[in-house]
Amino acid sequence: MRTTKQLRATLAGLLLMLLPVATSAQEQVEMTGDLETVVVLGTRPGERVPITKQKIAVKKLQQQTTAWDIPSLLKGTPSLVTTNESGVFGGYTYFTVRGVDPTRVNITVNGVPVNDSESQTVFWANMPDFGSRLKDIVIVRGAGASSFGAGAFGATMDMQSADPSSKAGGSLSTHWGSYGLNRNRVALESGQLASGWRLGGNLSHIRSNGYVDRSGTEGLAYLAQAMYQGNYYSFRLIHHRGIQKTGIAWNGLKPDQEKDFGRRFNSAGWMNPGEKDASKHQFYDNNDNYDQQHTYAIFRHYPLPNLKYDLTLHYTRGKGFTHEYRTGRKLREYGLLPASDKSKGTLIREKYLDNHFFGGIFNIGYSQDHLRLSGGLAANRYIGDHYGLIPYVEDKSIEYTPNQEYYRNHSTRTDASIYLKGELDLSYEVMLYADVMYRHVYAVMNGSTDKWSKHDKKLDQLDYHLPYNFILPKVGIQYRPNYRTSLYLSLATAGKEPNRKAYTESKEYDANGNEIMPRPEYMLDLELGGNWNNGENLSLFANLYGMYYKDQLVQNGKVSDVGEPLLMNVPKSYRAGAELGFTWAITPQLTLSANGTLSRNRVVEMTLVEDNYTTEKKEVTPLKGTPLSKSPELLFNHSLTWSPIDRLSLALSGNYVGKQYLDNSGFESRSIPHYYTGQFMANYLLPFRNGQSLSLQLQVLNLYNSSYVTNGWSEGYAEEKGGKLERKAWTGYFPAAPLHFVVGATLTF
Repeated sequence: MRTTKQLRATLAGLLLMLLPVATSAQEQVEMTGDLETVVVLGTRPGERVPITKQKIAVKKLQQQTTAWDIPSLLKGTPSLVTTNESGVFGGYTYFTVRGVDPTRVNITVNGVPVNDSESQTVFWANMPDFGSRLKDIVIVRGAGASSFGAGAFGATMDMQSADPSSKAGGSLSTHWGSYGLNRNRVALESGQLASGWRLGGNLSHIRSNGYVDRSGTEGLAYLAQAMYQGNYYSFRLIHHRGIQKTGIAWNGLKPDQEKDFGRRFNSAGWMNPGEKDASKHQFYDNNDNYDQQHTYAIFRHYPLPNLKYDLTLHYTRGKGFTHEYRTGRKLREYGLLPASDKSKGTLIREKYLDNHFFGGIFNIGYSQDHLRLSGGLAANRYIGDHYGLIPYVEDKSIEYTPNQEYYRNHSTRTDASIYLKGELDLSYEVMLYADVMYRHVYAVMNGSTDKWSKHDKKLDQLDYHLPYNFILPKVGIQYRPNYRTSLYLSLATAGKEPNRKAYTESKEYDANGNEIMPRPEYMLDLELGGNWNNGENLSLFANLYGMYYKDQLVQNGKVSDVGEPLLMNVPKSYRAGAELGFTWAITPQLTLSANGTLSRNRVVEMTLVEDNYTTEKKEVTPLKGTPLSKSPELLFNHSLTWSPIDRLSLALSGNYVGKQYLDNSGFESRSIPHYYTGQFMANYLLPFRNGQSLSLQLQVLNLYNSSYVTNGWSEGYAEEKGGKLERKAWTGYFPAAPLHFVVGATLTF
């Protein structure tokens, strides 16, 4: 990483400067006013809003895992499946909720959208160690309540950063584990100063080789924040940055490669792919590099006891590139030969992203007796450039200028939203809820991509001006027959535009040669559920859901040449299921918790179109009732936590994920099998007389040494043999590491 050493030195100096301030600060009593109420009304649903939601304290999660990336940290959450490319946590990890892919889960931090404006997903590798900076996470499954950001088709997730502490202190931590894992972190807090300000910051460095060959990651991250809290208001500045370099492993592992070269084989950067002798293989260090900075200014105010509002200004700066050695490339696609010349060669390419995302968000909440109203508006702007360079061409006869540009396109995106929510208590038992949001999106894309168009015989040209408008109402009712029981019913709508890849990677044309434009998707979500507790040691939840789609954008099994799943419109489809769970404190020292999801995820109707390599024509097959891709129909998670003595906690947990189909065809040959994996976690806290403490951790992952894969891809085709049509596919999958471990220690002062 080009700036890592300079950044380390700068941050180390900054933290050393803060240390004397922190140790000499005066401790003051925290203000008791609830300044977070307005945030609940704005970006998070209230306690009685009739939707399927879960609030998770991050400190509680950290008792179950040493993971720092959000998908791995949330493993075991209802209806959530974690996947990764390297075989261990960290690097490129993702999650789905109810089978819905990451591009259609709305994710915010402090109410600010973090889904990439174009790909519509969150690349957690660009936010190293982010889980350690959070106070809590709220997950709303289904369409939920209105929230700014990308449309929510599987869930909405809001993460709140931990506030600077009112007490001076800090922590030092280190973790070591299998496959070269090392994580080091320092955090400092000034406490509340005489001026009323609180300062805080942390610095992390993470390194892992990954289980898959050359899939390792290195990340450097820091956070600096300042907070001022008055009697009726607060002001907070937050800046965090992540710099990462990650080995490319998005090709996955093909079945014949596993047979010949083993489960850890990675074809990315393979310089002599025709060589069958593994001892003679040569590899180039393909890697992905990204630098992402986030800055927030948050002002919260409650001028009256029943009136609250907040204003957030935000700016995200991102820039990075992939660096890849590619063999067997058609040189005309890089502008190195005339369009008529189909010669292939070897080269190095770099694909760059350079973008800005900024905007403002305003929320206001009012309450009076039995009525609570909230509203808000947001306006966000994205500006991004995509371009590619050629640093090296192997064929010396090719004339080129090193680092010459071979494609460039420019994108802008404006996203403006406004919402209004209301809660009305008809009685202690009954509460009515209504919610409506209007969202306007205007996306513009111009310039050439790096994709060769067989239709036009040149690099694809973008010339899109895409306006989208969505009006999304939601209603619900909550019934509380007593203080232990809560029941709810909600009906919500969702709407969402296609992502960038639908226009740049998945172009289709009709019989007349006209481009078939991707369509926005819509969903009607029905949720019926409830929560119950006995007031002592047992709590239960249950939920039934039905999510009915028009033109749902689902994964088609294919991936782009940088590993991102590609989507397709399915005219009619649905997801329906039941979610159940409980937590039972059997004794004060022993707690058992479990949750499970049983679902049915189906295509009502669609058309499967694949190339026939015998006739060189398209095979068009209507499908009905086939399983939706990447949507396991049975999930189960459990955890048993035992504290045999004071300060010692032991946790045994497990996760079952049912069979997944890699595309929407329903063919068994395009599926990955179910799997079960277990984890063991031990925490021991050693307090000292001066108020300091030392926390020791041990985690064993894949406890039963299961051989399983978490994700995959499938690119289907057809052949005719003996007059019979055969459906085949090239497939790849991402293997997980066998039994491995992490140990760590944290000193808090």
